[in-house]
Amino acid sequence: MLGEWPEATEAALCAEYGGNPIRDFWRGKITLRELRVKVENLPPDSAVFRREPNSGGWQPGDHLLADLFDAVNTLLELTAAKWTGQETFKPPAPHDRPGLAEARAEQEKARKAALDKAIRRVRQIEAIVIPKG
Repeated sequence: MLGEWPEATEAALCAEYGGNPIRDFWRGKITLRELRVKVENLPPDSAVFRREPNSGGWQPGDHLLADLFDAVNTLLELTAAKWTGQETFKPPAPHDRPGLAEARAEQEKARKAALDKAIRRVRQIEAIVIPKG
């Protein structure tokens, strides 16, 4: 129940709930179910999640900042491409993130979907703002 890193899980439990829930379990102060619920509901920024191999020590906010960086970079490149008359647009490489190849592929898929949506929106605005002919 404590996973691959029992010490990190214990540290996270102590930090999140105060006291020592594992000790409380062995002393009969809480049930096994209560201990399991506490372990399963540790926050994503706890010590046990930082030990995960694909976390790279990143907190959830770090991932959000990297996503924001990528979005701003893509919008800048898209705007520059549009105003310089480029017919094709090659999105910039995403900011490096820790994790497995599958996670990166999923991020790339989401990023491409967001880019396609942004391109469609730019074309809609362009059709309204720029007169034809």
